[in-house]
Amino acid sequence: MRLVATTSLVACVAACAAADPSPSLLRSDGGSSVATAGGSSQAAGSSSSTVTGSSSGATGGSGPSTTGGAGGNVDSFPPWQPFDAAGPGTELLDRNGWMPHATVRLEGDRPWEGKQGYPPPDAVDGDPETFWETGMHQDTYGQRLDQWFMVDLRFPQKFSRLVLDSSTCHPVDSNHADGVTLTNPTNNYPREFKVEVSSNGKDFTAVVPAGKGTSDVTDVSFAEQTAQYVRISILKVVDFPTTWVICELRLYR
Repeated sequence: MRLVATTSLVACVAACAAADPSPSLLRSDGGSSVATAGGSSQAAGSSSSTVTGSSSGATGGSGPSTTGGAGGNVDSFPPWQPFDAAGPGTELLDRNGWMPHATVRLEGDRPWEGKQGYPPPDAVDGDPETFWETGMHQDTYGQRLDQWFMVDLRFPQKFSRLVLDSSTCHPVDSNHADGVTLTNPTNNYPREFKVEVSSNGKDFTAVVPAGKGTSDVTDVSFAEQTAQYVRISILKVVDFPTTWVICELRLYR
């Protein structure tokens, strides 16, 4: 009798295996786990989750990690570079909001900071054809020891290089427009000058105590400064018809 029961049980197990080739394994919590091809397992009787056999999730259950590239190599980002990776003196400062000023001359009660029609803002407007020119009303001056040009950057900024460009613009009377002595159309750059900086517009420190210009583009570098004001002053007299012209003033960090 026991032999018959055993034989019947074996036949039943064989029939079940033929009908469902994926064997069910009994779990300790009362459910069953069904093995699948590829090494993954799916729990039955609860929320299903699939665990791959080829790549594992992040340890600690915070979520699966993502790998990319051939061979499972982790994707990498380009190396981080600081803002000054190109080197000091190469980052052009934004001139928006700058307030330039120049030596004030009085004609009666009216102050002039440059020749009529060529005010200081024209030296920082981003237009290479407009310019500031030293002088007053219709008078054009040469370069004098009391001449200076200053820019208020509106708030403290870092910079280490100053460029005064007088190569892209030319005084209007250089073409006999008024029948007066011609202003030189070129070479209107400062021959000798100093560069000073300040945080309050009153107390200045010289960062270039004695600079020399040799062409229509004056390019000078110095130790990095943090300041709100920068001022350039003439140190050598140059007579008219040479004058002082700034087409564009640029500062670099």
